[in-house]
Formats: sequence, C-alpha cells, structure tokens
Amino acid sequence: SETNLEDDWKEAYKLHFKPWHYKDFKFVPSWEKGISNIESSNLIVSIDPGMAFGTGTHETTRLCLELLIDQYSLTNEISPNLSLIDIGCGSGILAITAAKLGFQKILGIDNDSDAIENALLNSKKNSLSNSIIFKQIELAKVTDSDYQCVIANIQADVLLLNSSVIINLLRQQNSILILSGILNYEVAHVVKAYQKDLTTCGLNCKVVEKSLGEWSALLFSIK
Repeated sequence: SETNLEDDWKEAYKLHFKPWHYKDFKFVPSWEKGISNIESSNLIVSIDPGMAFGTGTHETTRLCLELLIDQYSLTNEISPNLSLIDIGCGSGILAITAAKLGFQKILGIDNDSDAIENALLNSKKNSLSNSIIFKQIELAKVTDSDYQCVIANIQADVLLLNSSVIINLLRQQNSILILSGILNYEVAHVVKAYQKDLTTCGLNCKVVEKSLGEWSALLFSIK
C-alpha cells in the first residue's frame, strides 16, 4: 500500500544518513542514540530530513555548507543584525548552520509545504525556533532585501531564470552570494550570467568555485 511504501522510504533514508563533520561542525541524525549527550554543543547540527531534501550528505548541500562555514567560521564578519536568506531551504540545514555561526536574522524559503514543516521541526530540535523564520513563498514574492548572505541551492536553470531577483536580495557592499545545484558543465554559463548581472548593478565581485563529484557550487564575494 501507499502508506507502507512511505514508511519504507522513511526507514530507508535513515539507513543512509550517517553523522558527518566539517571543520568544527558535526551533522547528526536527530534519532541517533546518545545525541542528548552532545546537544549542548554549539556546533552540533541535529537533522531529521523527513521527506524533505537536505541531510547535508548530498553534494550540493555539502558544498553550500562548506562554503558557508569556510567564509564565516574563521572571520569576524558576523556582527549583530547581519542577515541571511536560504532559498530552497529543504530541511533547514543551511539556515540552522547559519544560526550556529552567529547570524541574527535568517529567512528560509521553499515552495514545498512539507519542507517548511520539516525545517520548522528541525529548528525546534536545535533550540532555534526563535532565531529563524521559515516561509512557504515563491522567490519572486520575497519583498525584503539587504541580506549580507544569500544562498540559493536549487538548480542551474532556475538560478539563471531568477538571477536579477536573487541579486536584488543582496546588500550592496560586503555581501556573499552562494549558488549551488549546478552541474560541472553548467558552471561557466552560470558564472558568466551572474557576473554580467552583478556588473550591471554596479557590483564588483570575486568568484570561488568548489566541486564535489559532478556538482559545483559558486561563492561570489561582493565588495
């Protein structure tokens, strides 16, 4: 039956989600035994992806997490009122990690109601219910802007279609844009399109590319 299939899927993903770490961060399944012993640690991210996308083990999510942590864990750039938007937030893993890094204003958006429900659950499990807003909303309908960090982990065609909307969410100076969900052969096209649109907006940027398997992520530093 359909119910049994869903139950089988829920158990199957648990078999494939094992704890992993990057630098000082450890990403652990919320059902792991012994998790209560380490929940007090500021750098533990407890996740149950449910039916949503995002255990951090998929290359696109892992690349985003690595770029985010690389950028902010060793700098003094996090200061009060700095903000981040996570576009296509899935399980909420990126937004939750941003909160652990010290971001004060965080918005996670997704057009999937299951993802939003799951992200809210995960933020609660990490005692961050009051730190992050998750909304089911289309990207074009986000009205606030001036984000110091914008993360879009979606796919190349959607990134290209929405480049001006995504760029308009950025703070004009000292901001970071992280794009993922890009296959290696699509990188050059995405870089060219975003560099062109950023230049049109009068923004100078440096680009860093990071790859894992057949996937790539891009970090644009806007000064």
